[in-house]
Amino acid sequence: KNKKLEDVRKKAKKEDEIRAFITKTETELKPKQEEILRYEQEQNRKIAAKIFEVSEVVAKKYGVDTVVDKRAVLAGGYDMTDAVLAELNKTK
Repeated sequence: KNKKLEDVRKKAKKEDEIRAFITKTETELKPKQEEILRYEQEQNRKIAAKIFEVSEVVAKKYGVDTVVDKRAVLAGGYDMTDAVLAELNKTK
């Protein structure tokens, strides 16, 4: 019985050590995760701004007054995606 009890205590101690390690690691990683998230958000903002800018240029070139995301259009309209992508690729 003592052997079994000792084994259970060792196992519990190991589990506590594992939990402590996980908690410590998560605490150490949280600032880096937040930094990565901020970086990703900033990059997405820059990309969206560039797409908007190029979309305006292409719209003027085609004489279009309003540009709408094609997911919002059920029927009709002109898809300028390829023209916008081509212009984006020129500006790299």
